[in-house]
Amino acid sequence: MRHRPSSILSLVLLLTLIGVALPMQQPTSVLAAPARVASTTTITAHSLTGYSCDSTEWHFVITQVSSSSSAPTSIVVSWANGAQQTVPLDTFTGATAHYRTTSNMNSTVTGATAQIYPAWSGQFNLSHGPCAAATPTRTNTTVPATSTPAAYANITFDQPDTAICQYAAGWITVTGHVQLQPTSRTARLQTSWYIVQPLDLATSTVYQDQGIVHNGDQFSVRAYWPGIRPTDTVVEIHWGAMLLDPNTGNPIMASGASLDYYWYPWFCPAPTVTSTVVPPTRTNSPVPATNTPAAAQVIPITECYVNNGNGSYTAYFGYSNPNSFAVTIPVGPNNRFSPTPEGRGQPTVFQPGRTPYYPNPAFSIVFDGSPLVWSLNGRTATASSGGTPCSYHVFFEKEWQNAGGTPLVGLPVGLPANYAINAQSQLGTATCTYPGSVTPLVCVYTNQQPPALDNLGLWVPVGTTYTVTEVNLPPGYTPVAGLGSFASGGAYCVQGRGGVTKYCTHTVRNQAVATATSTNSPVPATSTPTTGGGGGPTNTPVRTNTPPATSTVAGPTSTPSPCISNPLREAGDFNLFIQTNMTAHGSDTEGRVGVGGNANLTDYSVGATLAPGNQDVLVVGNNLTFLRGGIN
Repeated sequence: MRHRPSSILSLVLLLTLIGVALPMQQPTSVLAAPARVASTTTITAHSLTGYSCDSTEWHFVITQVSSSSSAPTSIVVSWANGAQQTVPLDTFTGATAHYRTTSNMNSTVTGATAQIYPAWSGQFNLSHGPCAAATPTRTNTTVPATSTPAAYANITFDQPDTAICQYAAGWITVTGHVQLQPTSRTARLQTSWYIVQPLDLATSTVYQDQGIVHNGDQFSVRAYWPGIRPTDTVVEIHWGAMLLDPNTGNPIMASGASLDYYWYPWFCPAPTVTSTVVPPTRTNSPVPATNTPAAAQVIPITECYVNNGNGSYTAYFGYSNPNSFAVTIPVGPNNRFSPTPEGRGQPTVFQPGRTPYYPNPAFSIVFDGSPLVWSLNGRTATASSGGTPCSYHVFFEKEWQNAGGTPLVGLPVGLPANYAINAQSQLGTATCTYPGSVTPLVCVYTNQQPPALDNLGLWVPVGTTYTVTEVNLPPGYTPVAGLGSFASGGAYCVQGRGGVTKYCTHTVRNQAVATATSTNSPVPATSTPTTGGGGGPTNTPVRTNTPPATSTVAGPTSTPSPCISNPLREAGDFNLFIQTNMTAHGSDTEGRVGVGGNANLTDYSVGATLAPGNQDVLVVGNNLTFLRGGIN
C-alpha cells in the first residue's frame, strides 16, 4: 500500500484515540502477531554477467511475486571489491519487485541473495548496471553525451492514486498511456489487478496480455471493487502494468506503473446496517451486507494440442475467471463438449484468475484430431489437429569463456561483426547477433503464424527437434556446448524463464583455446623425441586448421624414458590424435583423425588428401556427433 500524505494526519489522530483504550488491552494480543509469519527460503540472483548496461545504478528484479506484501523487504548484494550492502525494496510493479543502489559503481557484482516465501517460482536477476569500461585511447576527445539518443520505455496511468467512497461492488476501469523511444520501438503490454483489502475478499493477481503496443498508445484495464461493508476498516484494489520485450518476453525494467483505489472510514463513514434494509415487503429481513457481485462470464481457453504419434491427439484446455470469487457451472447445457459425451472431465468449479499454461493446464482430453468444442456459458473453445501445437519457446543466450572456463564479462577480442547464432525448428527460425559488436546479444525470432501465436522465442512443437549452429567465431575460440540438434523440452534448455514453464533458456558456450608453446617441431609442445629412436613423430607432421586446444597430440610432457623408443607410437598413423574429447567447427584435417573420447564436429572435413582405400579415416572412442562436412 502506498503512503498517502492526505491520510497520515487522520491516521495519527485515529491512533491517538485508540491509544486511550490500549491500557485496557492485554499486551499479549499485540506480541502474538509474529507467530503468523510464514517460513522463508534463500534465493540467489542469476544473470550476473548478461545484464543491460546502465552507468547510473545497479538494478535487481524479483519476478512473479504474489503481492507487494510478499516481496522481500531487502536483498544483500556483494561486489568484487569485497563490499556488501543490504539494498531495500524500491518499488513493486505488477508482480515484480525492484531493488536499486548506486553503491560500488566501479566494481562488479559477484552475488545477491534474498529471503522469500517457499512457494515462489519466479526469477531473481540483475537487470542492468555499469558494464566494464572501454580501454582508454591516447586521445582526450570524448564522445558528446547527446550523440546517441537514449532508449526509453515507460507507462503512466491517467488517474492518480485515489480515495473513493463507493459503497456498491462493481467493476472500475482506468486508462493509461505508453511512451517508447525511439518512436519506432514496440513492446508487449501486460496488465494486472487484484483486491488488496479487506483480507477476507483479497484475490490473487489477475494478469492480462494486451498485445503489442507503440509509442503514444492508450490502454484500459478494469478491476473489481468489492464494495464497502459496515464492518470494513479498509478497502483497496491495485492495478499494475509492465512493458515486455516483444522478442524475449522479459520485462523492460523501469517501465512499470501501478495504481491504487482505496477507502478508509475517515474519508467517508462506513455504511450502517439500517441503511441496507429492504423497504417493508413480505419480510422484514435486512439485505445481507456482503455485496456479493454478479458473476462475470468465465472464458474457456484452448491451450494447444500434442500429436501422440499413434493417430491420436491430446488437447489441453484452461479457463479465465475474471471474478474475485469461484464460479460453479455444472456439466450440462452451460458446460459441455461436442461431439458427445458432454462431460469429458472438465471442471465445474472455476477458481479466480487464469489457469496455468501448458504443460500445467487445467485438464486434457485425448481425441482423434477432428474439431472438439467446449461450450461454457455461450462461449466456446475449439481444439483440432490443425490448431496451435503445444510448443516450448526457446530463448537463446551466449556465454564466452576464457581458457580456464570462467565466463567473460564483455565480448572476446576480435569478434567478427558477422558473428551469428542460427537456429531452426519446424515452426520458425532464430538469428542472434551483436549489433555494432557490443552487448547484449540480440535475437530475432520469426515463427510461422498460424499455427504459432507470436514471436516470443523460437517455437518448438512437443515431440520435434531444433538445430543450433553458429558462424564466424573469433580467432582462438571453439564451441563447447549448445550446438547441434536438441529435443523440444529437453534438459539442455533450462525451463522456467520469466516464471513460465514452457519458456526455456538455451545457452551457446564457447571457450578460448590455450595458446601452445612456440616450437619448430610439427608436434605441438610435447617432449622432444630421442635421436635414433626409430621412426619418431617427426615423420608424422600434424596438418590441421582446428584451434590449437583441440590439436594436442597425446604423449608425455617430459623427456621420454630410454626404454620407450617411440612414445607416440599409437598416434603415428594419424594427422590428429586426441586422447580425450574433441569439439571443432568450420575447419578440416587433411589426414586421419583419432579421438579417444567424444567427438562433436560441425562443418568439418576429414581426410581430404587421402587416397581411397580401406583404412579408417575417423576413429572415435565414444560418441560421435557430425553435423555437415565430409569424410573421404
